[in-house]
Amino acid sequence: MISKDPKVFFSSAYVGYRLKEGEETFSSLPQNKKFTYKVIESIMHLHFASFGGLFVKAVYFIMALFSCFVFVSGILIWKEARDNSRYTADQKRFHRRVTHIFLAICFTLFPATAILFSAELLLPVTDHVFRVNTFFFLSWLLLSLAAMRLSSERAITRFNLWLGGLFSLLVPLVNGLVTGDWLWKTPIIQVWATDLFWLATGLLSFSVYRFTRLRKLPETAVVVPAPRKIGIRKKPGKKGAPSSI
Repeated sequence: MISKDPKVFFSSAYVGYRLKEGEETFSSLPQNKKFTYKVIESIMHLHFASFGGLFVKAVYFIMALFSCFVFVSGILIWKEARDNSRYTADQKRFHRRVTHIFLAICFTLFPATAILFSAELLLPVTDHVFRVNTFFFLSWLLLSLAAMRLSSERAITRFNLWLGGLFSLLVPLVNGLVTGDWLWKTPIIQVWATDLFWLATGLLSFSVYRFTRLRKLPETAVVVPAPRKIGIRKKPGKKGAPSSI
């Protein structure tokens, strides 16, 4: 049960009955919930966006995407800020390697999420939640390890654009084959919107992938400044008095 009161955020309630005896077995009403449970329930509402209408959910989703860009841009700024003469060659290699691993883990979440949507329909109903979660995290791990072995950040980006585009296009295809709810004839607006989103995401990913292939970006290299030479010379007028420059 969910309250329709717009002033109440954590308004879900649960009541359980034993049908044979007709007696109440448990209840969880908003006014009886503990503060800790209200906090956890609020976090769940924020995480799953189970509040507001379709417009609010769409705006919330776009804002969530912005937070992903903040993480990625933050690690790139962190790496570039340390690419100067104050750091040794080993330190610069370490900074680049950390950035490489971070981007591999972050970017592979895109194809892994598309795989998750298809796995929800393809995996058996028995132990469904366990199977789906295992399949998702295992695919994310394998994709991350594969991306870490690539040579550059550009290669990681193109790798995930291609795989992400492929698995995105497979989502509406798998949904139509398994359930029969094809994009052009489904009566459920949520299914239509989900398939349309993944179709547009796949086409956009392949478009960006093609753009990165046509536009060759220069590869970045670690520039190590040459060590400064120290010479010894004598000051004029004073014999045997060396000074360093």
